[in-house]
Amino acid sequence: MGLARGRTLAARLAHAFAPPERDAAGVADRAIARLAAEARRLGLGVPAAVAVEAHRPLLPLYGQALAAAGPVLDALLPGRAAAALGAALEDPAAADALLDRLRDGGEGAEAER
Repeated sequence: MGLARGRTLAARLAHAFAPPERDAAGVADRAIARLAAEARRLGLGVPAAVAVEAHRPLLPLYGQALAAAGPVLDALLPGRAAAALGAALEDPAAADALLDRLRDGGEGAEAER
């Protein structure tokens, strides 16, 4: 009985410090959508797209920095937004999606005016 309990505890501890499973499509897409919508709302869609494009080689490093600062930022930002944005920045496809949303939103906002 003690051995079975020990294996269960060992099995739990084996994954205690593993990073959480990421629903890459869902979490990153929601973070990108929120970031792009907020940039467009502030009228910063085009400047944000330029900044993302200029910093593209450093985006994975920024994602790691957000992961390291996550515990502090999660206290300040709602809904683990820092972790979601960090995961999105580490994925090159997510950076492309962010650029598309920023550019499309910028063109759509200009067309509406």
